[in-house]
Amino acid sequence: MFDTGCGVHFYLDQVAELTDARFVVPFRWIKMNSVMHGDVYTVKFDHEHKAFVSNNIIRISAALLKFNFLDLEHQSRVPEWSARALHPKMPNPLRAIAKGDPFYTIPHWNAYMTNRVLPRELIQHEFYVHFVTTSQQFQKLTQATHSEPICAPDPTSSTGCACYRLIVNTDPSDNPMQAEICSCMGATANHPCRKCGAGGTQEVKVTNEGYHAMFSVEHLLINDVLSQFKKAVDSGRDKAGVPEELKKWVSDHSNDIFNAFLMADEFDPSRDTPIELLHTILLGVLKYLWHVTHTSWTAEQKKLFEIRLQSTNIDGLSVEGLRAAYIVQYANSLIGRQFKALLQIAVFHIYDLVNETVFQAWKALGGLGALLWVPEIDNMTIYCADLHVAIGNFLDAFAEIDPSKMISKVKTHLLTHVPLDVRMFCPLLGAITEAFESFNGVF
Repeated sequence: MFDTGCGVHFYLDQVAELTDARFVVPFRWIKMNSVMHGDVYTVKFDHEHKAFVSNNIIRISAALLKFNFLDLEHQSRVPEWSARALHPKMPNPLRAIAKGDPFYTIPHWNAYMTNRVLPRELIQHEFYVHFVTTSQQFQKLTQATHSEPICAPDPTSSTGCACYRLIVNTDPSDNPMQAEICSCMGATANHPCRKCGAGGTQEVKVTNEGYHAMFSVEHLLINDVLSQFKKAVDSGRDKAGVPEELKKWVSDHSNDIFNAFLMADEFDPSRDTPIELLHTILLGVLKYLWHVTHTSWTAEQKKLFEIRLQSTNIDGLSVEGLRAAYIVQYANSLIGRQFKALLQIAVFHIYDLVNETVFQAWKALGGLGALLWVPEIDNMTIYCADLHVAIGNFLDAFAEIDPSKMISKVKTHLLTHVPLDVRMFCPLLGAITEAFESFNGVF
């Protein structure tokens, strides 16, 4: 609802009259330049002078609102609706709850933090997840980290305070909110990868070159600059002078190349948001592979897998019980911990229940999972080289099963960025969000 400040309230989904005598139905309030506005549907009248809500949407200043629904009702001027018209229930049911008082809905983003310096096995413990704040307070906090240091009391300091800069690691890579934070259209865009912009139109992605690009890391802008360099050299230009011209071109077009938000000191959303194991692996590529696997089984095969799964020795797993019957019955509704168990043990039970291509994909993903769920890395060079091979093995195997997934699901491509993320963040267990998702229940 919008409160005019004089005790007059305009609710969403209720007809209202503007100062120019037009009838409208607001459906969204928006504050622009500190002035409240409303996105509204206009009300039209048919040949019998019966009202209906049109598809015409306009944005108005809230100052143009003159009479609310109660005013029109008191004046006996509520439009008579056409029998065919689809219109909201009026008055808005929230009015009865408000009882004349202002009624607001406040959206909350719950912010939790944990100390990434802790040993990886402790990071997953609920005790080390700390509630910070919500919504507007968090927005102010993150804005402060991009401008000036934060001061906190420190009795050991000669000045009485300790100044520090808090570096905020934003949401994991594939949550919907991540797409908004990174100014990216998300997984449905032609270029779904926020890290390198890999992709293109559907026509481009099904070519040999376009399809192959989804298996590797692309360099946005770099390819364009290299293309310009090649054209200049091929035209007979002197190689020595071309780089300086290209550098000047990049400098002159920096406003077109970089979003202003990305220019904040020490903050690069693409670099500073690693792929996240829960959503990208367990609820991502593993979920795809599991769906391909169980949907091909007969009732007898499902029962055989259930028996084998339930008989698994779980001494080496951090699980209370597998509940195999539940996993098979609700195969399309599994959560992270169930997928984590399947990632480790399903391959031992499906060897004669799937074809060789699917079996190879399970083995490849199991090997990749074993590399990703490590608390420490002894040799970064060897580890990243092993990751590169393991990722390639899985993508090749999965592309044999369902080639379209490589261009329709961005999570498969995001795997190619894992080695770079590991070099930036070390073991990705430190960035997993399972503990935070579980903490929502505590909150």
